[in-house]
Amino acid sequence: MVQGAMREAECVLLGGGGRMVKLQYWQEFKRAMSYMKPRAWTYGIGIVGNNVIAALGLNILMAFIYKDIVNAAVGSDMPLLLRSIGTAFALLAVSSLLCTILTYRYNASIRYTMTDIRQQTFRHVQRLPMSRFENTHSGEMLSRMTNDLNTIEHLYADSLGGIIYAVVVGFAAAIAMFALNWPIALFAIALGILTFYVNTRFADSFRKINDEIQRGTGKMTQALSDVISGVPLVKMFSLGGVIIRKYDQTNEDVAGLSTKRTRKYAYLDSVNSVLGSLSFVGIVIVGGAMALKKGTDFGTVMAFIKLQGNIGFMFSQAGNLATDVQRVLAGANRVFELLDDPVEREGSERSLLGDEKKAIELDGAVFRYGEGAPALDRLSLAVERGQTVALVGPSGGGKSTVVKLLLGFYPIESGSVKYWGRSGQSYSLSEVRDMIAYVPQEAYLFDGTIEENIRYGNMDASREAIIAAAKAANAHEFIQEQPDGYLTAIGERGSRLSGGQKQRIAIARAFLKNAPILLLDEPTSALDAESEKQVQDALRMLAKGRTVILVAHRLSTVEHADRIYVIDRGQSVEEGRHEELIRKQGLYERLYRLQLKDAAG
Repeated sequence: MVQGAMREAECVLLGGGGRMVKLQYWQEFKRAMSYMKPRAWTYGIGIVGNNVIAALGLNILMAFIYKDIVNAAVGSDMPLLLRSIGTAFALLAVSSLLCTILTYRYNASIRYTMTDIRQQTFRHVQRLPMSRFENTHSGEMLSRMTNDLNTIEHLYADSLGGIIYAVVVGFAAAIAMFALNWPIALFAIALGILTFYVNTRFADSFRKINDEIQRGTGKMTQALSDVISGVPLVKMFSLGGVIIRKYDQTNEDVAGLSTKRTRKYAYLDSVNSVLGSLSFVGIVIVGGAMALKKGTDFGTVMAFIKLQGNIGFMFSQAGNLATDVQRVLAGANRVFELLDDPVEREGSERSLLGDEKKAIELDGAVFRYGEGAPALDRLSLAVERGQTVALVGPSGGGKSTVVKLLLGFYPIESGSVKYWGRSGQSYSLSEVRDMIAYVPQEAYLFDGTIEENIRYGNMDASREAIIAAAKAANAHEFIQEQPDGYLTAIGERGSRLSGGQKQRIAIARAFLKNAPILLLDEPTSALDAESEKQVQDALRMLAKGRTVILVAHRLSTVEHADRIYVIDRGQSVEEGRHEELIRKQGLYERLYRLQLKDAAG
């Protein structure tokens, strides 16, 4: 990603790989925490208070109570024993109640914040340019919006809480141990520092593995998306084995990385266990010897045994949490890369309303996909109000690219696009799209009811207006035959409807939008003869009183167009009415003659 590369370059300039990595981690962490700002006090008090109370009330203070209980038992001091037990129960009750309240408060803040992040991500994705979707697998984007986004929640809920608890319990235990017996405290802290050093040595390797696992998880989501979206094709061409092998390979790669990470965690846990045991055994030996020599009491030794675990826990968790935070930030960074992608432009200049006779005008438009040859090469065309203009020509000539530019899916490289005499830059993208109704070659329907899919043309439309639009689109009759009429659920992508039925729903949606400009991108090319006739009748009704641009492959469908542009290699090589172009005996005439031969054959 460009954003990631820029971040790396910036960090290199600041000096050295280690410094670069630390700066990147810190920037990612700050950005993740910035989303919690509106609820900072509630979240901060909740997570800090909960972990401080758990560390002190349920741990450190309990060590001193253990000390009194042991000394009371050794010295047969019943009043001290009862008092210590009562204090322990009271401390547990109060601490547990406060922790429950505070846990609810900070978890509620996390839920609301994650809702905000998911909404921002969803809205941002909707505003991304078409090129982002065409150059990125849908599964990869879904992985960033689900798997990677969930790692931010883990940071809020687990990673930060673990850090606060480890730091508080560790420092409090150190202070308590020094207050009880400083020589033993120094021994425990020295072993703790050694534990921390060992854990941090593993940190960088864990980050690299976690980055690779997140990318692998994204590829697995891609494979799943391909299987689910392409089930008919997979079954038709018996591609199950191929798809399975692809998925298995990615799954095995992720499993291998996960095993590698687990192996490293096992090594780390073994080292931590050895160092923890050395600390425990050392304190028992030293403390026991001092107790026998009356240098301390057995209660203090028991308190040390309880507290030394907290010192070891702080240093071992510091390393574990460092690797955990790196894993989380690896996922968070993939979300931030998505959020940093530039969105579609909005209108930036304003001009007076110009010549309204021309609904659409392209003047010397140049556009290319990526670094290749231009898809449009100084293309010029004009469509007057109320005209029907057809774009025809060989496949790959640039016809559908014109439609994409008019819809604002891409910015042109040079030249201009005008609507009603005004520069396209003077409109916002929403204004451009509000004035255009679009019927594509393959209608996309959302999972839901027929009525909902028609209503997307105008969310404020009444039920009567929806029915009127369906009637105009020749869709009312087949809708009435559905099990629940307009409330019939049609499945994902309208899977329960035929191609012709889906097209008529799309046309009804365009009727309901009632936009002045109509773009038709080969809307009947994939239909059978009967469905095509019904759709063509509906399109003729829809075109009345509107400015129409029709992209067509079958030239018989454009014979009555007011003007025809023949697009080849991104240029308008011929233009005129059907009869004029036939007389010219150019590219249009050759294509028309070939199609007549094919139809006769």
